[in-house]
Amino acid sequence: MRSSVFHMFILSMVAVDVIVAASNYHRGEDHKLTNDEFYLAEVAFTVLFDLEALLKIWCLGFTGYISSSLHKFESLLVVGTTLHIYPDLYHSQFTYFQVLRVVRLIKISPALEDFVYKIFGPGKKLGSLVVFTASLLIVMSAISLQMFCFVEDLDRFTTFPRAFMSMFQILTQEGWVDVMDQTLVAVGQMWAPVVAIYFILYHLFATLILLSLFVAVILDNLELDEDLKKLKQAVKLQASSHAQISYPSDTAD
Repeated sequence: MRSSVFHMFILSMVAVDVIVAASNYHRGEDHKLTNDEFYLAEVAFTVLFDLEALLKIWCLGFTGYISSSLHKFESLLVVGTTLHIYPDLYHSQFTYFQVLRVVRLIKISPALEDFVYKIFGPGKKLGSLVVFTASLLIVMSAISLQMFCFVEDLDRFTTFPRAFMSMFQILTQEGWVDVMDQTLVAVGQMWAPVVAIYFILYHLFATLILLSLFVAVILDNLELDEDLKKLKQAVKLQASSHAQISYPSDTAD
């Protein structure tokens, strides 16, 4: 299990599988899967990775295997991709599990794996920020729904899902001006300045402040890792200094 040859072989197969999946395309409903070389290749890769998971479970035991977060992710892929190769589920949402195999390629580079762990490993702060962003979206969507649901000729805020998607569109900066312009035209000239200020303030807060918070959390995670390294180095230095001090006294005795 710790063989570098086995490790690189599996990652090479993952890379080949990603290339094959990227080359696949839909050939119509009448095309037979038994004659589809991409489907047959996917079946072969799925069987290979299923055998890999069974081998790891046999070597580590089920408890030892499932205790690793990486193995939990791999087991999820095993179940999803195994269901995906069934003909009735091949062209369905289970394709996402096949695409997610590309995440395993992160382990090709130890430096890349370490960098990703530094960013997403301590996920408490990042998760809290995601929850805060989702809460902000829900609150602002509810406020916008109450403000604009009675405006005629404006269907962007008639229901909460539509209001949520409109506010999310502003958050992503993708066509947010169109959302504001349609609302300004619908509310009329009297309330247009107030509505414009409302959308601009929300856009500035969502794009500048939230983006800065995400960057700050990522930088804080990186600095935390550096602090841990400095602490370990200080402990090693202190231990070596104690050893040097105790060595002459032992010699004198």
